[in-house]
Amino acid sequence: MLQSAEAAFNSLGSLISELEQLCNEIELSLRASDGARLERAIAASRRKTHEFENAMADAKPMRTPDMDKAIFARLQRIYAVREAQMQRLQAKHDEIGGRLRTISRWKQYSRSIGGLEARRVKSRLFEDRR
Repeated sequence: MLQSAEAAFNSLGSLISELEQLCNEIELSLRASDGARLERAIAASRRKTHEFENAMADAKPMRTPDMDKAIFARLQRIYAVREAQMQRLQAKHDEIGGRLRTISRWKQYSRSIGGLEARRVKSRLFEDRR
């Protein structure tokens, strides 16, 4: 039983290490503003989290309170990092949304004072010069 408990702990530890690496990948993607890479990293993180949950359930008969305490401590760090990342991502999302709303308002304002018609007139004048 001791060997199987140790094997379960090592297996869970390697899954936690992979989750930590995925947190680093998400961090790098956030800093690089690489949306596609970020999406892949978040999806991989979700899959790995699900795999970890299944492994925890499978290892339940072999887990000890000390093992659970060690695992919980590492998971708390991962959770804290992920939470900070998601808050930064939400802030960035909100900032971009604000910029898009401002652009939309300026476009609407431009249209309301004839901005589009003025561009057409300029375009016709430019075409006449050719």
